[in-house]
Amino acid sequence: MAARRLGSPASRWLRPSALLLLVASALLSAPSPARALRFDLESGHTKCVSDEIKVNAMAVGKYHIVGPDPNSPDAQLPESHRISLRVTSPYGNSMHYAENVQSGHFAFTAAEAGDYLACFWAPDHKPPVTIGFEFDWRSGVSAKDYPSVAKKGKVDGRGNAGREQANELKDGLARVPLPWRLLISGRFAAVAPEDLL
Repeated sequence: MAARRLGSPASRWLRPSALLLLVASALLSAPSPARALRFDLESGHTKCVSDEIKVNAMAVGKYHIVGPDPNSPDAQLPESHRISLRVTSPYGNSMHYAENVQSGHFAFTAAEAGDYLACFWAPDHKPPVTIGFEFDWRSGVSAKDYPSVAKKGKVDGRGNAGREQANELKDGLARVPLPWRLLISGRFAAVAPEDLL
């Protein structure tokens, strides 16, 4: 097989999967102003998100409902636009519970290592209502809002909480019902076909 020269036309083109990987890498390395995940929740249903957290790591979260009309974000939300949330530890201990709210926050120091689960649900409405909400959950090093949220959550300060995780940020994989997966790494996310992951 003959070696290709650097200037040959065949070496100038990338395979589609390599190009997608290159674009995803560029997106992951670029700073992103958006940090919250946005979900749509149909009334009467539940959505859950998990995060693996180490012992003594700080976890903070904020959530709020997004108005049904994106053109008027400050408009009064209808009474039907309320959600409930429960955050539980790997052994089922309740870390946070809020019922029938439009926004909220939580903060805790993990007493157990493992997958913590945050489940959102909305009351059943006839006809069904779709409720959009944003959820920002950070743990360890990425919990930079620690002082302000921890005061509200009455969590004891630990000056070194999360330092152990500084170089150990784990990648996560959010499953979606398509042949694509949402790759979450640190504070960035990218969508890629399953065969690239």
